[in-house]
Amino acid sequence: DACLLKGVSMNRLRWMALFELALFVVSIGLDVMIPSLIIIGVGIVFARLRNEKIELFGQNTENRKMYFFVQMIGLGVALTLLDFCIVIPLLNHLTGTTQDMNIFSQLKGNKEMLLILLAYSWVVAAIMEEVAYRGFFQNRIISMFSNRKLGMIIAVITTSVLFGIMHSEQGVVGMVNTALDAVIFSVIRHRYKTVWASVLVHGFSNTIGIIAFYFAGPLYGLW
Repeated sequence: DACLLKGVSMNRLRWMALFELALFVVSIGLDVMIPSLIIIGVGIVFARLRNEKIELFGQNTENRKMYFFVQMIGLGVALTLLDFCIVIPLLNHLTGTTQDMNIFSQLKGNKEMLLILLAYSWVVAAIMEEVAYRGFFQNRIISMFSNRKLGMIIAVITTSVLFGIMHSEQGVVGMVNTALDAVIFSVIRHRYKTVWASVLVHGFSNTIGIIAFYFAGPLYGLW
């Protein structure tokens, strides 16, 4: 009887997880409000229904040391250089198109817009997107697999593709580049065992790009 009850409970949790994932995908597909905010809200609700402790930010005390913060700045710089020196130029030449940068068209020399975009990039892009995609979304996919490594691979691929699709307004180059960035954010998040790692790298990378656009206008790769 105990085994039967355990099996029923596991089956119920599995169906709950599938329904939760479906809600995540629907929020992205319909682009409802801010999809990341919907994912976070749904993730919190289902975690409470399962009486599950939400662990996204890790327990490793080393992550609170200054060198961790410096490392994340370095990774943010490295990712920005990788994007603008290699990935974006290659995608431009391969597709014959460029990333849609209309959102940054009025940024050059505009201090008010600079502050607004910096705040947005940290709150909505860095924090909310990382908590949603590299946090709740990936954790739920991983929980569906008994083999954690396989679950992690599928979680990274799935969420990265959806993350790229979510940025469809940036065109093909923007979607592919964003999906590739998402893979890197995922690797960093799991390497350091905390979403704070990907939040900081995402935030610093965006900050560098926005400041560059403020001084030089939209950039479409360095060659």
